[in-house]
Amino acid sequence: MVRGWEQCHRTPRERTLKEGLIFALISGASFGFLSILCKLGLHEGIGPVDLLTYRFWLASIIMFVFLAIKDRSLLRPSVKTITRGLILGFVFYGFQSYLFFQALTYIPASTATLIIYFYPMTVTVLSIIFFKMRVTRGICASLILLAAGCALVFYDAFVKGLSMYGAGLALASMAGFSVYLVTVQFFLRDEHPLRVTLYALLATALFYSALHNPLGIFTLNTTGLFIVISLALIPTVLAVSLMYRAIEKIGSAYTSIFSTLEPIVTVLLAARILGEDVVALQILGMSLIITGIVVPNVERLMMQRQRKD
Repeated sequence: MVRGWEQCHRTPRERTLKEGLIFALISGASFGFLSILCKLGLHEGIGPVDLLTYRFWLASIIMFVFLAIKDRSLLRPSVKTITRGLILGFVFYGFQSYLFFQALTYIPASTATLIIYFYPMTVTVLSIIFFKMRVTRGICASLILLAAGCALVFYDAFVKGLSMYGAGLALASMAGFSVYLVTVQFFLRDEHPLRVTLYALLATALFYSALHNPLGIFTLNTTGLFIVISLALIPTVLAVSLMYRAIEKIGSAYTSIFSTLEPIVTVLLAARILGEDVVALQILGMSLIITGIVVPNVERLMMQRQRKD
């Protein structure tokens, strides 16, 4: 009874933080499928640009149908919404996704994702600069742990003799994704996250249509079609829409920090499905990264309890 009473009497801020955390966790887990599905698509002979084109067109269609059923008012954008969607799709997400998919043609999926997962540190620094985010001991400890974990990931790349060009592409993709998340937080101040999701995905689809004919999807075999549909649904529609919802509720910095499951899901799936080796340095680096992500969450819970007391 006490637990039920506490759940019913949570403050709006507590509910917002909890919802934001849940959205970020599910989004992170969904993004964990991205590298795996891309690798499977490449193994089927589908090129990186082809995958990206099919991914975002299918995602746009799925998102459109979902909003048509859920709330048709979200399909009516303002000029401002269209402009913001074009900025997110053409300037940031389209180019960033291209760099990431190109990186996957040179380096393993697990390594690429762990390099990308340096972005929580970058986003936090940008949030401190642009949103005057409060710097706590937990945030500082988190950034140190994240930096150490990613350093081990880079060292592992050198030991394996991996392509430094591929690692550079992944690093550039990480930087672009960091700026993209901060920009999303700016845009969501007066926008519905699902509406922005739709038009950002549509703009990204148009971006890739300039590079590849989307009608090529009809030439895919059954396996290839299953891969691109999964790519559109899990690490795109589900991951992006929930990421936007999380950013709306807890901000881009905490959203990136709380996305705890992405590297775990990717590494485990890479070992299970792709047969990629997971070495000790990767495990240690991932452990430091995950610890760095958990620290701010624990700190916020302790601060909430202190306020209640």
